[in-house]
Amino acid sequence: MSQDVLLSIMNSVTLNGESMNVEKQRSESCDKCFNLDTELLKTQNKSCDNQNALDIPEYFENNDLKAQLQAKDITICKLKEHIKSMRENNKEEKVKHDMDEIETINIELEPSVAKLLSEKRAFHKK
Repeated sequence: MSQDVLLSIMNSVTLNGESMNVEKQRSESCDKCFNLDTELLKTQNKSCDNQNALDIPEYFENNDLKAQLQAKDITICKLKEHIKSMRENNKEEKVKHDMDEIETINIELEPSVAKLLSEKRAFHKK
């Protein structure tokens, strides 16, 4: 856009010996524009660098928090698996205990069953 302005100014100036002066002014103006653009870029880069400098600690803090969260999730999953395993083991132990108890009752009842069977046979014979 600044070049368009310069060209229109240059075109409006008469060419009676002043073209060299206009060319010199145009060159100086272009140099000034170039210098201003350079300064603007430097300023923008510095502000970007400052913004990035502020974001870097936050980035590491976020990564640290994510790592902690992941570690806690892993711990929770392991605890859930352990609880499930304990429940299954508890069920197996309970079933085993119940079976042992039933066997004990059967052993205790065996003489009574034998006595009842013999009484039944005796009753049928009569």
